[in-house]
Amino acid sequence: MGMNSKAVEARERKEATKKANQERAAKEAEDRMWEDEGKGRARKQKKREEEERLH
Repeated sequence: MGMNSKAVEARERKEATKKANQERAAKEAEDRMWEDEGKGRARKQKKREEEERLH
């Protein structure tokens, strides 16, 4: 028996789309993590500079 080639192609496209969405979501989550970390680091640096200026 033959396979329905259109169904196979559609399944492959759906899998590729799903994988791309998962990779994008993972990248966005990592970017948010680094962005948040950068904000904390900037605050710490600003606090250190203020303390040095006062002393």
